[in-house]
Amino acid sequence: MTKEPPTLVSLVKKTAVYGTDLWLFPVVDDSQGLVLSAETNGEIIMSRVDPLNPSSFGSPSWTTVATSVDSGGENIADHWHVFAHGYHWISFSTASAKKCFLLKLDSNFNRIGKFSVYSSRNSKGFPNTVTNDHFLVEEKNGIAVALFQHGDKSSTGKPRMIICKFGINGIGKGVKTVPTDSHHNYSNGGTAYLQTGRCPAHVSPCFMAFMPEKIVETVEGSLIHLIVDKKWQITSSSKILQKTGHNYSMSSMVYWKNNFGILTVKDYNLKKKVKFPSGANIMRYVVDGKFKQYGKKTIVLGNAHRPHTTLYSTKTRRKMNFLITCWDQSNSKPQGYMRVDRIS
Repeated sequence: MTKEPPTLVSLVKKTAVYGTDLWLFPVVDDSQGLVLSAETNGEIIMSRVDPLNPSSFGSPSWTTVATSVDSGGENIADHWHVFAHGYHWISFSTASAKKCFLLKLDSNFNRIGKFSVYSSRNSKGFPNTVTNDHFLVEEKNGIAVALFQHGDKSSTGKPRMIICKFGINGIGKGVKTVPTDSHHNYSNGGTAYLQTGRCPAHVSPCFMAFMPEKIVETVEGSLIHLIVDKKWQITSSSKILQKTGHNYSMSSMVYWKNNFGILTVKDYNLKKKVKFPSGANIMRYVVDGKFKQYGKKTIVLGNAHRPHTTLYSTKTRRKMNFLITCWDQSNSKPQGYMRVDRIS
């Protein structure tokens, strides 16, 4: 029997999520409800919404969970959000990209703790580390924040990831470094997921990481897929999106049945000579386990940034599944948006 790729049917192509500016994140928690986090006016806000009632996005009830008080007086810029081990975790950078912090919140968005991840004043032997386009990922017994160190004479000479590990209690568990492998470079703006069934048998569980080769959009660069073991050692890497005159960055992946996945990525076309940072197209690919493409769709045309996706399921007896896609666009001012697709 042939295993068919998922079918996606658009229910809401684009709806504004008011009160948001940048980095609109959809996350599903233990209640199986959809939680959003976003940045606005240099702060981080959260809300619980019904993705099947888009009219409610006109006036979500937002809770402010982090302000400049938490970042030493600077605006917050660039955050990552996951739900793991029964808690919401949000990592965030300062606007200067020199400090990073981690929040632990309960299901009602009450703060349980705030932890320092990195500070350039106390670099712990990792100079030239930038904290802006980092990522946050669940580990088996904790959480990890991946920062990026730019290569120069005072560090490794090559870029590398700096993995800051924390236990479920928020206590630091040390730092790991992941150098670029022998085949590919990579840069800020990556993402990773803890996996089991989709890992090679000898490295299960593993992290599936998706890294842009070049974060600067005006430079041609591919999207790289890494398989990383639980000790944060790269076991394999490959370029999965590559095209002359294009830069692929800010990817988001969800996995579906039969080893299929939906990969959403920002695609900057250098040939159009759009002035950075005016944004780019957001593309969606249906792929199998070897990244063979079974479908390609432009879901946002131009002027878009930072796509993030998650799968959402209804709790009714007739269970239905949906793909939630969020992003932000630069119009007269930045604005967050959401798209809802039925997936089957």
